[in-house]
Amino acid sequence: MKEFRFSWYVFRDNEVEVVGGSFVRGEKIEDEMNRIIQKLSKEYYVRPSSVLIIESSEIK
Repeated sequence: MKEFRFSWYVFRDNEVEVVGGSFVRGEKIEDEMNRIIQKLSKEYYVRPSSVLIIESSEIK
């Protein structure tokens, strides 16, 4: 299983509401990005398009 690092913004009403980051384990970086976007959009009650992943990288 690979490890990935993500940094993200959540926008609400055209303003940055939340800035954060996380480490996750998974198989494919695209799958983990989509999972994080879906999780954050539900958690902050915004559309998935309001979640912007600004950095993603595999940790070696």
